[in-house]
Amino acid sequence: MGGNAIKNVQRLTTADHHRLTTRLIPLLKQRYRFVAVPRFLPTKTSHGDLDLLVSDEPNTPFGVNELKTVLNLPPETEGIMNGNMVSLNVEGFQVDVNVVRSLPTCACFHHPDDKVLKNHDQLVLEASVGFMDWGDLNRVLGFVAKRRGLVYSDVGLVAPILTSDIILEEASPQLISTTTKTATTTPTAALAAKTASLKVGQIILTHSTTQVLEYLKYPSQKWIEGFQNNTDLFEFMVSSPYFSHHDILNTLLKPKAGDKQRPMVVEFRDYLLDLNGGVAPTQDQIDAGKLDKHHEKLKALSAFGKMGVFKTMAAEYLETVRIDSAMKKAFSGEVIMSVIGHEEEGRNIGLVKAAVRKLLVAQLETGGHESDEWKKKVATMPKEDIEELIRKVWNDIRQTKD
Repeated sequence: MGGNAIKNVQRLTTADHHRLTTRLIPLLKQRYRFVAVPRFLPTKTSHGDLDLLVSDEPNTPFGVNELKTVLNLPPETEGIMNGNMVSLNVEGFQVDVNVVRSLPTCACFHHPDDKVLKNHDQLVLEASVGFMDWGDLNRVLGFVAKRRGLVYSDVGLVAPILTSDIILEEASPQLISTTTKTATTTPTAALAAKTASLKVGQIILTHSTTQVLEYLKYPSQKWIEGFQNNTDLFEFMVSSPYFSHHDILNTLLKPKAGDKQRPMVVEFRDYLLDLNGGVAPTQDQIDAGKLDKHHEKLKALSAFGKMGVFKTMAAEYLETVRIDSAMKKAFSGEVIMSVIGHEEEGRNIGLVKAAVRKLLVAQLETGGHESDEWKKKVATMPKEDIEELIRKVWNDIRQTKD
């Protein structure tokens, strides 16, 4: 999982893997509430590293030195921390310990129709373990999810919400409810400059790996029972009606750095190549399997009961665009120059805008952090009040210059 984070280590045999797992897990369980090891094929004979996952409260210590102590390793043991993962050299092998935590930043907590679950920590850990089970299966599931406009990751199945998703649905009366009255009046033309598919946010559809599999049309019971060898796993990988071996084979024939060191990826590529008669897919074959990602994403949001979250996110985004547009019109460079005088240098426009923003943020008591509240205030102020505000800050700026 951690790549070649630790230098001068060797691959583990399955016997090494089992021996170290047996030794390290009891030690980790003395410190962390949840500890897990991803499953792998019984026919696998070597491993690039040993992956372990732990989970606990956010304030539970986690780091290189902490893990050296927990695992009874010498102080001089080589260790590297990268994000939520610590890689250690244990007996000449790379051991990667990943900490999985349920943080308030999880999209589950962002909207009122998603309740905070008491077992959320466990759900997130199970999602991470499920993602890492069976080696590179997660990569194939990621391909299939992507074809449907979704993302499969170590948190589960996610719907990334793009500006294009909102724009395409804006004319639909089912989308924008009465969440914000002004959102329904936002003209499509006002969003023209936003048509590049920028990410607005994301909605986690489920943390459950079995639900992910079932939605992607894979037999989840087979995944639970496990796989015996590569052929068994490969047959599972291609079993979904949403799997397109032409599209995926085309991707695997353009390998990423490190793919050659992943035997399963190479063998699966060759397996798909055999299915295609030993030749690369044509562009027509690749294009024939394409799906309408936007439509597929809406189906997923509906299937997982997340359309309400999407409506709220869309309304909030449209309201932000409306306010931004209204603010720019009411507080444009032309308006500022008409107050301070067209003979002034154009760079003063930026000084005035910055001064107005600073003043309004302070007045609105936003705690000193940047906020869109000042934009809302400008967008709703009478023209005369805006002009008076500009005169005030301009006088202050001139006095400072003098």
